[in-house]
Amino acid sequence: MVVGEGTRCWFGNQFSLVAPKFAAYGVDLWVPELGGKFDARNPSRKMLMSVLGGMSESERQHVQARVRAAMDAQVLNEGRHQGGRAPYAACTSLCSRIPSRPQDK
Repeated sequence: MVVGEGTRCWFGNQFSLVAPKFAAYGVDLWVPELGGKFDARNPSRKMLMSVLGGMSESERQHVQARVRAAMDAQVLNEGRHQGGRAPYAACTSLCSRIPSRPQDK
């Protein structure tokens, strides 16, 4: 199996959970950051895979923070409602298309 980008393939400790299964089924793992084939007998390679998993987790947390900040900015700047139950007495764009009385059809 060839890994395209090491910092995005494992999250946290996922590699330590998956690596024994790869070994049991005889699957070779190629990682560009390692310069080729992963060797499970090399402790520094195992450590590097753990570091890559940590970097992936950190990157995901940064993305989540940026998305939340952007959504909060939309609420403040544009007055947009970001989902969930609509505020009390709020009318969304859908309200104008729903007839409230039979004669409005």
